[in-house]
Amino acid sequence: MSVTAWVENYPGIPGASGQDLANAMLAGAKAAGATFLQAQVTGLHLTGSPKIVKTTRGAYTAGAVVLAMGAAPRKLALPEAERFLGRGLSYCATCDGMFFRNKDVAVLGGGNGAAASARSLARLCRQVHVIFRKEHMSAEAREQEALAACPNVILHPGTLLAGLSGGEQLEALALEDRATGRWQELPCQGLFAAIGRIPETAPSPGAGKAGLPGLCPGRRIHPNEPPRRLRRRGTSAPSPCVKSSPPPPTTAPPPPTWPPGIWETLLPPET
Repeated sequence: MSVTAWVENYPGIPGASGQDLANAMLAGAKAAGATFLQAQVTGLHLTGSPKIVKTTRGAYTAGAVVLAMGAAPRKLALPEAERFLGRGLSYCATCDGMFFRNKDVAVLGGGNGAAASARSLARLCRQVHVIFRKEHMSAEAREQEALAACPNVILHPGTLLAGLSGGEQLEALALEDRATGRWQELPCQGLFAAIGRIPETAPSPGAGKAGLPGLCPGRRIHPNEPPRRLRRRGTSAPSPCVKSSPPPPTTAPPPPTWPPGIWETLLPPET
């Protein structure tokens, strides 16, 4: 979120840059008493109580541990992708767009992320080609309207990315028309892939199996969390609140014993 150019659908916020919204969340968490530490987790001991989290800056104990590793960009499944990573291929327009000022670039993807990336690049680059496999973008109508207002953005609907080519740097893309099967070469110096994100579900050292008392997977990595077409920060907010609540007792409390006649006092009289 912190590298998102603009967020305008977060509850209570009329509109703000991703960095400003992230800073506001950080300040709010600190005001509520949360402390923050940057360190590498080297080991987890979660089977006992309290839980122990070992880091490069010492060990910490807690009654519960929330796994909130976030998500990483989905990588291109092309053999040339690794070769051109950092040499024209990027997964973050906000991070790397400035290196392509006044150049021709392409954005792969048709969702909100791709539309936002294309708009951000349109302010820097000479031309921005948006490549997506469907006949219409899946981005929200507002995002598509804003993209249509950019005169240097060219859409390529129904198009597949078939390959990358170049020498030391990326020089061109091989595109395939899904309807006709025809190929074309698109010269460009940069490609920004915005084809979704994958939750970081790799197990942390010593995490063991999910379902341990006091082990709370975050929303993005919860095993029972259904996939969603849109990344909704508003609906993501309640999940950390639930996860940060005190862990449930390991043994269920006995059922309450109701006094005789209590139901008669709670029900309305019959008419």
